[in-house]
Amino acid sequence: MDEKQIALLCLAVSLIGLIGFVLTSGNEFEEKTISQMLSEENNNGIIFGKVDYVIKVSPGLFILNDGNKTTVFYPKAITFGKDSFVRVYGTSQLYNGEMEIVAQRIEVEK
Repeated sequence: MDEKQIALLCLAVSLIGLIGFVLTSGNEFEEKTISQMLSEENNNGIIFGKVDYVIKVSPGLFILNDGNKTTVFYPKAITFGKDSFVRVYGTSQLYNGEMEIVAQRIEVEK
């Protein structure tokens, strides 16, 4: 094989790999309710709801309500308060015998 054929072969293999990656990679987070998220541990999802209460003692801890309530822990300080509507990207986890959501990202709806 000459250099031109090798270059074309490399290009073709790279394109096939890229197309395969795009087709097989899905969104890790999908829209769920609090009930769906808390049904099992290590469940990833996006929850939309209203902040019922911000726990002042621990920055990044609040109660989220979408008809059901859960505690959400965010490892960073939060800049929103009670009655804010937020979209939480997170994972369910068992903490002190209770299921909660650990947020990786939070978007405040305006």
